[in-house]
Parts: sequence; structure tokens; C-alpha cells
Amino acid sequence: MIKKLLNPLIISAFVVTMLLGSLAHLMYGNFKTSKWHFMIQCYWMPENLPRWLLFKEEPIRYSYLSLFRDSPAVSVENGDVKIWYRSGKLSYSGNYKDSLKTGEHISWSLNGNMIKKVNYLNGVLNGLKEEWYHNGTKAFQGKFIKGKRVGQHIEWKKNGSKEYVSNWKNGIKNGKQEVWYGDKYHSTHFAREGDIFRSIGWFENGIEVKEEYYWNKEGTIYYIAFNDENGRTVRVEKKIENKSE
Repeated sequence: MIKKLLNPLIISAFVVTMLLGSLAHLMYGNFKTSKWHFMIQCYWMPENLPRWLLFKEEPIRYSYLSLFRDSPAVSVENGDVKIWYRSGKLSYSGNYKDSLKTGEHISWSLNGNMIKKVNYLNGVLNGLKEEWYHNGTKAFQGKFIKGKRVGQHIEWKKNGSKEYVSNWKNGIKNGKQEVWYGDKYHSTHFAREGDIFRSIGWFENGIEVKEEYYWNKEGTIYYIAFNDENGRTVRVEKKIENKSE
């Protein structure tokens, strides 16, 4: 009996069956099972197999492009999701609950640099959000609470210099805002008084740029005024009944 079981043909058939079973699982099992499940289903199968052997109408890499956006939900099962580049380097990592993004989500560039790190709660931005250029330079940093901007948000240029600094409260600009246009600097102070929203800005040379906006809940604009960096009034818009006019 033992000799029959040790027959080379039986052993070979067993090994082949195991290999075919493993290959079938790599090809048609859950792509989240391992890196190799994803690589085979994302890159090798769509490019080397006839369409009738593909269970999905489109490759995984196209179906899950929305993972890189800030959209709250995508068609993905619960649990951790990882996506790799063709080279085998990790491209994306994130967690889902009830098809909603939750916790920390990270994206990397082809050269391995982190390019985005975002935090979610029930599919909504919640916590620190950071972005980097592909050369590794910081591009953005800001905090969100339940999808609304709060605190200081900073944007940088590729050379590392600041481009825009803004302050927020419950999703509304509040306090000092700073903008750099090349070698020019402009700051603005925002304040909300009931239904009226005001902003007063200054150029780097201290000349005031009176940018004043008054509107009610219906969107009626009452007055806007602009001065240039030499203090000359360049535009005045009087009362406008409706923004669309």
C-alpha cells in the first residue's frame, strides 16, 4: 500500500494538483491576500490571458484608481488594502470599514518617497493631512475635523519656500492669511461678524489692500473694493443684488 502511494506518478500528480491549486488561488482569490495575488491579478492576467478567463471586466488597477483620491468611499471590502507598482514597490496602503475609508491612508511614488498621508473617520477627512512632491519636498500640511479645515494650513513650492498660509475655524477662513507671489508678499486678515464676512489685506510695503466683502445668507454682495500695491484704487464694485448678476 505504501509503495503504491510512493509511486512517482501519484506523487507527481499530487504536486501538480497542489501547484495548480495555488496558481488558481493567486489568479482568482482575494487580491488583498498577498502582494503576489495583487501583482498577478493587476498586471499579469489582463495582459496575458483572454478576456473570457478574466472574472472582472476591467483590471484591478483601473477599478481602484479612486483609492488615491479623497473620495469618501469606493467599492472595496472591509479591511486593509494595499496596491503595488509593477516594480513591486508599495504604492498605496489604507483601511476600510463598511466601504468607507478609516484611519491612516498613505501613498508612495515610484521612487519610494511618501507623497500623501491622510487620516479618515467614517469616510471623512479627520486629522492631519500631509502631501509631498515626488522629490520629497513637503507640499501641504493641514488639519481637518469631520471634513472641515481647522487651524493653520500651509502650502509649499517645489523649492521648499512657502506659497500660502491660511488659518481656519470650522471650515471657514479665520485670522491671518499669507500669500507669496514670486518675490511679492501679501497678507489678509479674515473675520466673521454674524452674516457679514470681512477681509482686509496688506502688501509687503505696508499699503492696505481693502478687500471687503459683505454678504448675507442668500448670497447678496454689498460692496467690494481693491487697491493696488501703490495705494491706488483699481476697482470698486457697488451693491450687487445677487452674485449671479
